[in-house]
Amino acid sequence: MRHLRALIAGIGILACATAAHGADAPDCASGSRCTWVKGGADPLEAVAARGGETVRFIGGYALYPHDGVMFEIGRDGDAVTATIHDVDRPQNKIIIPASLALWQRIVALRARAVAREAVTQRRNKAADAASGETVVCTDGAGLDVDSVLAGKIEHLAWSDCRDPMVNRLLARLPKIFYPLVPACLHVRRHDRSLCASLRGDWAIATRYAGEAVSFTGDALCRPMRGFDPAAYVAPGAVLRIAGEPDTPPGSAGLLQGVCAGALGLLFEAETVTGADGRLIVAGTTIRFGETLPNGLSRQVAAPSTQILRIDHGKLRIESWVVEKFAP
Repeated sequence: MRHLRALIAGIGILACATAAHGADAPDCASGSRCTWVKGGADPLEAVAARGGETVRFIGGYALYPHDGVMFEIGRDGDAVTATIHDVDRPQNKIIIPASLALWQRIVALRARAVAREAVTQRRNKAADAASGETVVCTDGAGLDVDSVLAGKIEHLAWSDCRDPMVNRLLARLPKIFYPLVPACLHVRRHDRSLCASLRGDWAIATRYAGEAVSFTGDALCRPMRGFDPAAYVAPGAVLRIAGEPDTPPGSAGLLQGVCAGALGLLFEAETVTGADGRLIVAGTTIRFGETLPNGLSRQVAAPSTQILRIDHGKLRIESWVVEKFAP
């Protein structure tokens, strides 16, 4: 939920949000390899063609999507780089120089995962054949490992349905990659993937990252029990949509504008920038309109910005500005 290009000053890290390199592969409709390409990573075939090497991890927990991981380590000649992606917004990433020792460690970790998966597959096939049962697994954890090593492209799709080792690896990888960017460790653990989408004053952005992306519209219009949306709107706050009258200042006017219609407005955050005691959340606002014959709602979208004020440690919406909606 956040793009933009920026240089994080003072810590020597390039944080970038780039478009995918060229068009997606013709057969790229879904899956981890598509996510990497859409996130700006070179296709594995291109890495192999130039003589590079890479190991990529992407995965997470079905019931805890914010705990997902998207990490890459690559080697071109003597140069080694590590990349941390925001798993929900893969176009946002932090690229850091890494050591040959870390490269060797990750390659060894991948090798052990591949070996273990081979043993697990053989064991499960034998057990299934003996029992005649069909195993159905839902809401588990999964991890995809893509690699180019010595010119060979490999893909491993690993699930904890039959092997709990996946959970241990999903817990271990963040402990390897996030310390490469010490500022990321100031983000709450369950929100740490957001680190790649933070900009500006990192002291503020890291502290409030998870809360800053929570003003989605849906959360304000259909709040959970015990949540008072008005308490999260600053006095005098307005919703400003290009070509439409501003809402009356204050929580009642803003909430009425956000929640108008059957579904109201939906905000998808893309970047979070800390500045002057505020958080500037850039993203896209989606408005749902008439219901189409297929039962779906027509929707329009527009670039948008939320300004969140910090009042006594709590975030409040100060303004929500939406550019002109377009289909």
